[in-house]
Order: sequence, then structure tokens, then C-alpha cells
Amino acid sequence: MTSIQDEDLLPAIMTMNDLIKPYPKDKHVLYLTSEWLYFQQDNDRARQMMATNLQIDPNFPPALNILGHAYLETGNPDPAKAIAALKRYVELEPGQPNPEYSLGEVLRYIGEDQGSVEHYGEALQLDPTFVAARVGLADTLTLMSDYSNARDQYDRAISVAESSRDRLHAGYQKALVSFWEGHLVEGRKLLEDLTEKARADQEPYARFEIGFARAMLAANAVDEFAQLKSLESFFQSSVVGMIETDRNASLAAVWRELARAYASSGDSGAADQTLHKLEELAAHTRDMVIENTYESAHGYALFARGEVANAADELATDLHNPLVLRQFMLTQEKLGNSTRAEASRTRLKYLRASTVEWFLVGASASQQISLRAVVSFNPELQVQFASPDAPFTARLRTHACPN
Repeated sequence: MTSIQDEDLLPAIMTMNDLIKPYPKDKHVLYLTSEWLYFQQDNDRARQMMATNLQIDPNFPPALNILGHAYLETGNPDPAKAIAALKRYVELEPGQPNPEYSLGEVLRYIGEDQGSVEHYGEALQLDPTFVAARVGLADTLTLMSDYSNARDQYDRAISVAESSRDRLHAGYQKALVSFWEGHLVEGRKLLEDLTEKARADQEPYARFEIGFARAMLAANAVDEFAQLKSLESFFQSSVVGMIETDRNASLAAVWRELARAYASSGDSGAADQTLHKLEELAAHTRDMVIENTYESAHGYALFARGEVANAADELATDLHNPLVLRQFMLTQEKLGNSTRAEASRTRLKYLRASTVEWFLVGASASQQISLRAVVSFNPELQVQFASPDAPFTARLRTHACPN
């Protein structure tokens, strides 16, 4: 754990393996290891280890919680097992809000909105100040197009939030409602105002979240580049209030989008320079999340050059990101791999949340903005969008803990 905090991942992995060898049946050691693998986006190994953990102790609540999420985020999603694991988690922790919260979240991912609302409501009955559950409820209402009630729930979350980070996140999610409604100018103004609040509060996590959304939802390429370059400048060195692993992951996300945007505009030189910086960051940190971000960025660049097969190999490393997954699906279709394309569609539909990426992948024709992140390489993709209410949409893989 110390090595991970010091961003020294090779010793962390070696120590982790050394620890497991003498304690192969210690549920706490297995849990900590599988949790770390989960946050390194190695969901298949995490799921296997969590399953082993539950063979040792079938009633170990933390393992059931992570396993419930991992079942949806692996290469072969299994919603039935995800729900079963989380229902067992609820049974083992009666009267606790977090199991209800987790179940509400996963039900939303698989499109069971009414069940999601009910379980978020149960969590809030147990703890009315549970901000994450209040925001989760509002997110589900947003996807149900119940925008008025969604705004009300975001406001209630803001009113009980004890930190500026939580308040700004709830405000940010509320601002995104305008985009779902098709009020793009209003939404951009709300995000602009939130940027100033985040700057005044010196809240770096909110500055990244809001700033990155402003870039992705910008009205034109000039505004997008301006936002991305501003974020790059802010996160290139240590930031007060943000741990280094999160700062590096944020910077990597910015560089991926810059590399994609440069490649799509035909500026291969700038794209390669950005990719080089991202490659160096991945090598320095040895963080798998950043390594995956670099490889998927490289995949975008390869696709822009017409190297579809090589692009597919690189994009396949980061299929937790819905926009990357959508691009990967396109490569499979172009390569004639209908089976892999269909498997990707299945994986995509179980990653459903009220995010910018979900909006970009699933925006209907009436809501379309400049969807550069999706269609820049292939304009014909525009006719393949589903409506926001259809299952063929996606969410961004976030690094927040499945509480």
C-alpha cells in the first residue's frame, strides 16, 4: 500500500504476490489485493479473486460489494450475478445505507430504473444526508427524462453536502441536465459558472471534472482545444488538494483527448508529440490506468492513419471508457469481426450513467452537438446513435470507489 501511494507499482506488485503466497486463504489479504486490481481496471482478475474470497467466507460483505460491480465491468458482463451479489450484500448488512446505494447504482447501469430509484430511496431513508445516494437518485431520474425531479434531488444533495467537492459535483451533474434537455447554450454557461466556483474554492477534482466536460461539450474545435490546453497547464505539476495518482490520471485523460483531437484534425505531428508525453508518463508511473489511456490514445491516432487492425489492438486495452469502446466497435465492424462487435455492444449497454460520455455516445439527432469525440474519424457514425432511452449507450469508467 505504501508503494502504491509512492507511485512505485513494480515493488507493490512484487510485495502483493509475496503476501498472497503465505496467506492464500486470508480473506482480508485477498480482498485488499482484488480491490487494488479492480481499481487498476483488471476486472477479470479482480472478479476471480473475489470469487475465491467468497469460497473462503460466503458472507464477507466487502467482497460482495466489489464483485457486484466487477460482474458488469468485465469482458463478459453478467448482470444476473451482479444483482445476486449485491442483494446478498443487502441481506448481510441490514439497516446500512451503502448496500442499498450499491444496488441502486448497478440497477441503473443495467437499465432497471424503477428498481434503482427504489433502492436509492431505501438508502436515503436510512441516511437522509447520504450525498452520493442523493446524487445517484438524481442521475437515474435524469436518464428517465424526469428532469424537474432530478434537479430537485441535486439541489437537496447540494444543501446537505459537507464538502465543496461534493457540492460542486452535485452542481456539475445538475448542469448536465440542460444538455440532456437540448439546452446547449444554457448548459455551457452553467459549466462556465461552476468553473469559477471550483477555482474560488480551490477544488482541483471539480476543476478537472468540469473543465473536461467543457472541452468535450464545446461548441467548436477552437473552444475544445482552449479548454484542454488550460487543463494541461494546470495539471502538469503537483496540485494542492489532489493526490499524485489522481493528478496523473487526469493529465493522461487530457492528453488522450488532445491526441485524438490533433489526429482527427490531420495534425499528426502534434498528435505524436502528445502521445510521446503520455507514453513517458505511463512509463514513469507504471500505472495500468495511465498505460491503458496511452494505448487507447495511440489507437485513435492509428485509426486516423487508416491502420485499423493495429488501432483495434491498442483500443482494446481501455474498453472501460465508452468512447474508446465505441471506437473499438467501429474497428471491429470495419474488420468484419461481427462477433466481437456484438460482444462490445453487450458490454456497452451495461455501463449506463448520467455522464458526458454517455450523452456523447447516445445523443439523439435532436440533441446532437459537435460530437467530435465520437464522429471525428467517421462521419457515418452519426446515423448509428441510439436515443438516450435506448440501451445502446455508454458511460465513462470513473475511478470512484463503488462505496
